[in-house]
Amino acid sequence: RRQRQMCIRDRYNVDVDFLDKSLKELHFTGSLYRYDDIAVILNAIEETVNVDFKISGLRIKIDRKNK
Repeated sequence: RRQRQMCIRDRYNVDVDFLDKSLKELHFTGSLYRYDDIAVILNAIEETVNVDFKISGLRIKIDRKNK
């Protein structure tokens, strides 16, 4: 099976704002189904990394937890 590298921004057609610019350096890999709920994916990342995601419509804001 062929795997494609794809950014969450592209896969879910959302805008991503990094409130802490250093977070742009973080990269994650994983497998997901095309129509998985983005909130489930972001919650899993929040559980393992010191980041906080806020979803508002088609915009996701990413910041560090406990600033």
